[in-house]
Amino acid sequence: AISHFGRFALIAMGLGFVLGYVLLPLASDYTSFLLVMALFLLPLGAWAAINPLATLAIALSLSSINFQGHYAPYDLGFFLESTCGTLVGVYCAFMCAALFRRWGAQPILDRLERQDRRALQRLNAHVNEQELARFQNTTLDRITAQGPRLAAIGQGAEIPNLLARLEAGINLARLRLASANGQEPAVLTSELWQHPLPRDEQTRRRLLGQLDAGLDAAWQRHDSRQLRPLTWLRLRLFPNAADWSPRDDR
Repeated sequence: AISHFGRFALIAMGLGFVLGYVLLPLASDYTSFLLVMALFLLPLGAWAAINPLATLAIALSLSSINFQGHYAPYDLGFFLESTCGTLVGVYCAFMCAALFRRWGAQPILDRLERQDRRALQRLNAHVNEQELARFQNTTLDRITAQGPRLAAIGQGAEIPNLLARLEAGINLARLRLASANGQEPAVLTSELWQHPLPRDEQTRRRLLGQLDAGLDAAWQRHDSRQLRPLTWLRLRLFPNAADWSPRDDR
């Protein structure tokens, strides 16, 4: 927002100089004044129909000239001082903001990913229905913020992984809730809470074995509360793996 304002302020100051010190001195009567203002405003009005920020350039450029019943242009030194003061103020605002936060799509994505990891760790430490609902809502907000930025840097294919990561976290939490008073599956490790979508092949094979073992144990106990999140975890994390079948049916 600051950089856009500075860019349009610079354009407006240039337009104000052209209008106030080049075009308006050519207007000797009311008709020529109308022609000058039409030449100035009609192209800018057409631009404003495409880019709303052009309205800012129009307002700033008109504010830099002096209409007081008759045209009396400001002293050129005063005009240049006010122009430079505006641009220096925008530059200082830009630098002050840059001191406490890096800009660009990638730094924002890195920050959102760190927030996502911390949210999973908090959910792991304090699992309950209220925390689960809060985690789901805030993570959806983060995914909404991450999607356009991933597309901007050419990583739009990663957007489905964000949803898969969210669903994995929700099912991990539901599995932890289902295991509060019973046997906890081996799949509920701190490593999986930190990285719900592991990419290392060895880790994935170990995780698949743990999921199958957890499914077998829950099937033996007829524990539907554990079977459901374990099944969704297996389907989402290993969509191409061979179908699981209960140990008794193999």
